[in-house]
Amino acid sequence: MPTVRRSDVPPDVWAKLTAAADHACLPPGIVATPRKRKRTSASARTSSATRWSIRLELACRVVSEANRRDHWTIQRRRAELQANALHAAIAGAGLTDHTPPLPVVVTFTRTGRQQLDDDNLARAFKSLRDRLAEWIGVDDADPLVSWRSDQHTGEPGVTVTVASRHRLE
Repeated sequence: MPTVRRSDVPPDVWAKLTAAADHACLPPGIVATPRKRKRTSASARTSSATRWSIRLELACRVVSEANRRDHWTIQRRRAELQANALHAAIAGAGLTDHTPPLPVVVTFTRTGRQQLDDDNLARAFKSLRDRLAEWIGVDDADPLVSWRSDQHTGEPGVTVTVASRHRLE
């Protein structure tokens, strides 16, 4: 079971984000939306005063898929394990029925024994990126979501941070 940590989120905002059904109690600027998100107006996006982040630690490994010559069933099984770890972390945080307000910055941090180069690192997170975009309710090419990747050496694992992004206007 993956560990889930909340950081940089005030307790009152966290409680309001994880409220089961009462969408009226959300703070100004945060709107609970259905799973499939449609384009929203600027008023439904994160206001400039609201800053938040959610940190999920996944007990899975990501590997350089570009350099592997595994059979497609092995690649698919690895992608399913990553997706299951992500869904378990989201459920453990109580965010299954809630999606973060847009725009957001998503940072994937890989911890592994060796460093990957930047193009292999981006390819290693492809499955997780697709599944996280599905949960947010957007396509992974949507400009309202910025994707970043980072890596450290250590025991294998993945940390996903979803944070508010403020528009430059």
